Amino acid sequence: MSDSIVEKLRWYQSFAPSTITFHSIRTGKQVQEPSLVALDISGVGKGKLPPYAIGEVSAPLPMEQCRAVGSAALDCKDLPGVVVFSPLRQGQIADYTAAQYLFRELFRQVRSGLGVSTLMKPILCIRMQEHTTEVEERALIDAGIQMGARRVLLYRESFSAMLDRARSDPKLRRGYILHIEPQDE
Repeated sequence: MSDSIVEKLRWYQSFAPSTITFHSIRTGKQVQEPSLVALDISGVGKGKLPPYAIGEVSAPLPMEQCRAVGSAALDCKDLPGVVVFSPLRQGQIADYTAAQYLFRELFRQVRSGLGVSTLMKPILCIRMQEHTTEVEERALIDAGIQMGARRVLLYRESFSAMLDRARSDPKLRRGYILHIEPQDE
């Protein structure tokens, strides 16, 4: 396995997982999970890395080897060759690829069974931390758009305040809230 990926995963394992809440404003369906990803790295060093991952450049994590996200990732913790880590640090994106994958999978869980057309792209409200920089804001917006949102709105208030505001705004009634609550490290 590439040394840069090994070092990256060791560093990410030191992060306390944030709590992620996805909420459908229209239906009230909610998914609340820890920000954990289980990545199978057993075959990564055996020629399964993409060509760009070999060399001096820091390689993106091979998310096609992802086993589980959220609390299901904890069940994979003791499996050989599987590393469980948080792609978020203090509520901010530390690894963009893994965070995008995590958000997309949790978004699928909250949308499943709702009969929602995948052609309809919703508005997504994402909570940002008080100390968020412009670069981190851009990463949150990009991750939201990459997971299927048509528009991303950032907010800093509490989940309940945002939920009340979203229910009263007709433009947001068919949207979703992604609330990231960091844990103390």
